[in-house]
Amino acid sequence: MDTKPYWMELALPEFPALANDLEVDVVIIGGGLTGITTAYLLKEEGVKVALIERQRCAAADTGHTTAHLTYVTDYRLHRLVKTFGCDGAKAFWEGGIAAIDQISDIVHELKIDCEFTWVPGHLHTKLFEPVKDEIESLKEDFELARQLDFDVQWLDKVPYANRPGIRFTNQAKFHPRKYLAALLKAIPGDGSYVF
Repeated sequence: MDTKPYWMELALPEFPALANDLEVDVVIIGGGLTGITTAYLLKEEGVKVALIERQRCAAADTGHTTAHLTYVTDYRLHRLVKTFGCDGAKAFWEGGIAAIDQISDIVHELKIDCEFTWVPGHLHTKLFEPVKDEIESLKEDFELARQLDFDVQWLDKVPYANRPGIRFTNQAKFHPRKYLAALLKAIPGDGSYVF
């Protein structure tokens, strides 16, 4: 069975290795989604930037992504609230919402054909464990999300998983390498570089 990620089929622009000294305002190490987006946004603000990736851009974590953009974090909401309080947890998730909105804005501004679309997201109980073992914490996350004014719905059966879970609106999906190819092409020039 071929386990190569679908996204890796698309070749990204290639860049030279850094071979000499140069002067820029900011150096960004790492050419994944975060590094490339940061370099693009800084250049848009007039900052001279050098983006440096040790291998190939968007080939590590970004190249193996699910391509689902979500503000729901691996660190569950009830744990965020216990750690940072309600305001901190809400700000944490709202940061994710702002990131998705910013990606949407960039897609529209640059007219990037990257299959960006708004979709719901789901968080459900683990597939191979008894539902009762996790249902209480999942319901706690649901109630907290409602209290914090996130648009959520409890489902007795999440699509495809057929497990209890939470539906979150305003999540998105896209083709990450198509998106990043456009940003990578926009970075070099006017004192900015990709290596």
